[in-house]
Amino acid sequence: MHRRAKALLREDGTLEVLEGGELIASRLGLESPPAQLEAEDALLLALDGVLEVVDASGRAVSEDELLAVAARRDPRVWVKVEVYKDLRRRGRIVVPGPRPDTLLVKLRRRSPRYDYYVLILEERVPVKLSTIMSFVEEAMKNGWTPVLAIVDDYGDVTYYTPSPFAPRRREPR
Repeated sequence: MHRRAKALLREDGTLEVLEGGELIASRLGLESPPAQLEAEDALLLALDGVLEVVDASGRAVSEDELLAVAARRDPRVWVKVEVYKDLRRRGRIVVPGPRPDTLLVKLRRRSPRYDYYVLILEERVPVKLSTIMSFVEEAMKNGWTPVLAIVDDYGDVTYYTPSPFAPRRREPR
């Protein structure tokens, strides 16, 4: 297994895996080595020091350049990057989650399962209650603790742990 993977950033913004597909697969929780990567996944792997991205001339592509490529597809990718970096600074093992704008988090590297399921939200961007409810249900079904990560305009992250809530109708007296 390679110690560091390598990918080629093509002019059209696609990323072709050149080396270390097994490492990428294990880090992203994939069953087999990928031939291509999403820019967002490549950015997270690059931030972790696991992936080197080069252009057609062999020049190393910076994290800022990779962020710009990812932002073309998702202008809010910076929000996910802020949460990812914050969790990594706290020593957590973080991988992309099964849904858009989610991450899975382990507290210990050797743990066979994930501990937290994080939904990334942005301050002042509305979110449907049904989205949060289905997120919490999905986390509970998988044995993960649900966490809402809310990023403010300055890039500061605040974490909340939601719990299921089933309001009952009150009978008149």
